Amino acid sequence: MNEVSKFSEAEVYDIYKSLKSYGEKLIKKPDDFSKLRDFSDELGKKILSIRNTHDFGLAYFLYLNLVDILYNILEEGSLKDSHYTQLARVAGDRFIKIYELKKNGRDKEVFLPILEIVDKFREINSQYDHILEAEEQLKYKNMCIPIRLSMRNNTFCVAGYPHPIFFNLDELLITPERVKIIGRAFVKQVEDAKEREGTNKLCFIEKPYGPIGAISLLPYLVEKTRLPAVIYRPLHWNFKSKITGSLSKSDKLCLVYDLAMTGGALLDTISFFKKNYKGLEVVSSIVLYDYGMGAREKLWETYHTKLRPVIELSEEKIRKLLLQKYKRERRKLRESILRDKISYDEYRKEEKELFETYARLRIFAKF
Repeated sequence: MNEVSKFSEAEVYDIYKSLKSYGEKLIKKPDDFSKLRDFSDELGKKILSIRNTHDFGLAYFLYLNLVDILYNILEEGSLKDSHYTQLARVAGDRFIKIYELKKNGRDKEVFLPILEIVDKFREINSQYDHILEAEEQLKYKNMCIPIRLSMRNNTFCVAGYPHPIFFNLDELLITPERVKIIGRAFVKQVEDAKEREGTNKLCFIEKPYGPIGAISLLPYLVEKTRLPAVIYRPLHWNFKSKITGSLSKSDKLCLVYDLAMTGGALLDTISFFKKNYKGLEVVSSIVLYDYGMGAREKLWETYHTKLRPVIELSEEKIRKLLLQKYKRERRKLRESILRDKISYDEYRKEEKELFETYARLRIFAKF
C-alpha cells in the first residue's frame, strides 16, 4: 500500500508542464501564489518516484528552493503590491524557461533560472523591514485578540492568497496571558467536539513553512482535555515517520490547525487518513480563524467533517469592529477638548492622526 511507484520519463516531463502552466497563470494574476504551495507540495511527494538520478537531482534542487521561498518570504510578512508584480513576473517567466530548457534537453542550464528566482525573492525579502503593518486588539467573546492588518498598497500572503488580515497563532502564544485566553478557547472547542462528534484523539499537522502554528498547543491541549494526540508530517518521505503516535480504526480524530483558507491542508490530511487507515474517522477540525474561502463547505461536503473556528469574524465584521473602535476613540478626543483637557490645536492634530491611522489600512481601501 505504501510502496513508492517509479515515474517514467513522460511523467517527469508532466511535472515541468505543470510548472509552465503555473508560470503562465502567475503572470496573469501576480498576487496569487497559492498554486506555488500546491506545486511545491506535489513535487515533494513525487520526488522519490523519479527513476532517473539526474532528473531526481534536478527536481530535488527545484523543490528545496521553492520550499525556501515559501518558508522565508511568502508566508508571514506583508508585501507591497508592486513586489508581488515583480516576483510574479520573474518567477512566471523563469518557470516557463525551465520547462523550455527541460523540453529541449538542456538540463544543465535549468539551474540558472532557478537561482534567478531565488535571488529576486531574496532581494524583496531584504525590504521587509521597511514595510509597515498595524496591530489592533479586537474584543471577541470576552477575549482581546491581537490582529495584524496590512496598509494600503500592501497585503499579506496567507496560504499563497492576498489578504489584508493575518492572525498569527505564534504571536498569540508567546505570553502567559495570551496562552491562557487562546488555549482555553481551543479547549472549549475540543470539549464540544468530544461531546457532539465523539472525538477521542487529537491530530496536529506539522507545517513545512510559515508560522509554527497550532502544533505549539499540543502539550497544553493534551493535558487540559485528557485526550491523546498524534502528529502528522505530510511531507516526510518515510511513511512510518509521517505519524507520531498510535492510531486505530475506531479512532475519531479532531484535527488542530492554525488557519483555514480553502481547506487544502485539512483536506489533504483527511485524504491521507482515509487511504491509509481504514475505519478511522476525521470528525472535526479546529482552527483559530476561518477566512471564509470555502474550507467549511468543502470539508463537510467531501468528508462530513465539521470545521470549528475559534474566531468567527467575517472581514466585514472586522471592518465594523474597527470602525466602532475608531468612533469610540474619536468620541474620547471630543470629550477631552470639551473638558479642557487638551487645546483645540492638540485636538485637531490628534484627530487627524487618528483618522490617518485607520484610513491607511487596506481593509478600508475599497470604501
